[in-house]
Amino acid sequence: MPRKRKLGLLTLPVFVLLLAAIPLFAGDAAANNEKGGEELYFTILHTNDEHATIIPRGPAIDFHPEAENQTVGGFARLAAAVRDIRAAKAALDEPVLLISAGDFTGGTVFSWLTLQGQATELKLMQQMSYDVAAIGNHEFDYGPDVLARCLAEAGYPEAHAKTALLGTNLLIPEDHPLASAELKDIHVLELENGLRLGFFSLMGKEATNVIVNRGPVEMSDQEKTAREAVSRLQELGVDLVIAVTHAGEKEDRELAEKVEGIDIIVGGHSHTALEEPLLVNGTLIVQTGSFLRHLGILELFYNRSTGEVRARNGESGTPYLLPLDHAIPLDPDMERAVAEVTAAADSLVKELTGGLVEHILEPVAASDFILQNNPPNEENRMGNFVTDAMRFIVEEKTGRKVDFAFQGSGIIRHPVIPGTAAHSRGLITFYDITEAVGLGRGPDGSPGYPLAGAYFTGEEVLRMLEISSIASQYMGDDYFLQVSGLRYKYDPERVFLFWIPWLDLPFPSTRAVIKAERYTGSGPQTGADEDYSPLLRGDDNLYYVVADYALLEAALPQANALLPWMALEPKDSDGNVVEDITKLIIYDGNKELKVWQAVVEYLSRQPEGPSGYPTVNPYYSETGSRIGTVETMRPGTAVALFFMVLWDITRPYILLLPLLLLAAAAWSIMRRRSSAARKRG
Repeated sequence: MPRKRKLGLLTLPVFVLLLAAIPLFAGDAAANNEKGGEELYFTILHTNDEHATIIPRGPAIDFHPEAENQTVGGFARLAAAVRDIRAAKAALDEPVLLISAGDFTGGTVFSWLTLQGQATELKLMQQMSYDVAAIGNHEFDYGPDVLARCLAEAGYPEAHAKTALLGTNLLIPEDHPLASAELKDIHVLELENGLRLGFFSLMGKEATNVIVNRGPVEMSDQEKTAREAVSRLQELGVDLVIAVTHAGEKEDRELAEKVEGIDIIVGGHSHTALEEPLLVNGTLIVQTGSFLRHLGILELFYNRSTGEVRARNGESGTPYLLPLDHAIPLDPDMERAVAEVTAAADSLVKELTGGLVEHILEPVAASDFILQNNPPNEENRMGNFVTDAMRFIVEEKTGRKVDFAFQGSGIIRHPVIPGTAAHSRGLITFYDITEAVGLGRGPDGSPGYPLAGAYFTGEEVLRMLEISSIASQYMGDDYFLQVSGLRYKYDPERVFLFWIPWLDLPFPSTRAVIKAERYTGSGPQTGADEDYSPLLRGDDNLYYVVADYALLEAALPQANALLPWMALEPKDSDGNVVEDITKLIIYDGNKELKVWQAVVEYLSRQPEGPSGYPTVNPYYSETGSRIGTVETMRPGTAVALFFMVLWDITRPYILLLPLLLLAAAAWSIMRRRSSAARKRG
């Protein structure tokens, strides 16, 4: 495949020159694109993981329609870029396709409108004339019932004529409302030049695993589904097979290696910005990153006689990724549509906050630094701020002492970046906060995961820390717990003792946490040793723990199923196990107290700064000593740990052994007596 020229940030003059240069190839392109010709040109424009980035972000408050600014994305910029490329290609009689690889929802307050019965993102995508889109895991953020209502509002199944929506390996029960959308298994599209393209989609394994609520919807085996889809499309006489996958780069590579007949994979989920396509087993793989930072451009050549397909960008000088930055002008029609949905979001936020916030881009606080949510698998600034907010705001609302607060890193999706432009310097908006912690919904149907509180023993709190280390190392940073109210040290090398080859699974030590201490001081945690007391194994004292509802309702049962000897049982203050997690939800008056609400309210409690807004305490400009790592592995340690874990697993059965022996003895005596009685009779 031709190597492309490396390009930096594309300025407006370069973008204009790029479009102006396209007609230079008009002679060859027009000849090649005659219907029925042997050599055909066409272009695929593609996006993925848009996550409701309807307005420019990074931070949103920096956006200015006229002045240069650092924001990226936004539907009005995307629409302008797509419009201009389509126009330039139309002059060459070159067909253009626009494809999304899924996760077009989930991530900003605009997705909250889905819970109001609106289909904001899909309708804007239809207005932009997306040809094909796939369902991603975040389309299930509010559950399959809400997704079904969203698709109905967007006009499906009739709307497939505008934007074909693929769900090839989604197994939807016939009696479920989602079945009414009639998601397409395969889709065939004939271009103006006679080229027949066949499409199918895949929800990947990892993407499936992180769906919070898919209800009765299952996913069929990806490899088997792909083989069947390719076969069906080839039987229909398509020239090229295109997989639109929400699976991630790693799984896309594996798909290309294992399944023959896929010409192009338009991918998503892993948020990988591929500066040029991957070529694996003859399959081109592309992905744009996330949040509409880029529009993917894949210029293609197809030879009918040989079946050859190749990317032409290296020949034309067209970048594979076009940055959607301030250099791209706004499309007026899309700008008006965005203004309408922004007004709807403003109205919803005003209602949810009781009038305290009237506009999503309204500043609510200020900061002199970024609240980072990285590096992965470590304590971070945003994690400390969010968990402190959970701990202190719950104490304030309920009057109950909160010992510990936990939050999964996957729910803290973004850093909070204060404004950097002259008109916005240092300011933080409601939009930026909720983009970071606004996922999910509660049982009440309103946006955001609610907070929930339960009592756990000290032993169980230690188990939570062990499970955090196991899950995050095995499945990724999303499962790493940020903490408030304690500090601990663990050895990453002790998390797994070895891998079980025939199962391809790790054997966890459940002894990675070396030392843990409960914070006994007041206010944000200090580094003073006298403000901590040891948290020891076997501690059966009850401590009040606050987390988000999803962590207790979904993640906890999964952990109990995988590690039954590390079971966690949420309890009330008397130590009674609580089976119904909804009873643990924390309320603010008669409303569920949301994670995002706790963070916004904690921001409002920060001291006022020179800007006149509450200003984030410099305490959060650095991480403390809440989570530390140590090295403890020595020769023989793994063997000792193995026998400790083996004892943990078998102990309940060993303790039952005397009872089993007594029962066996009693049964034997009864049999002998019964036999003797029959002989006497």
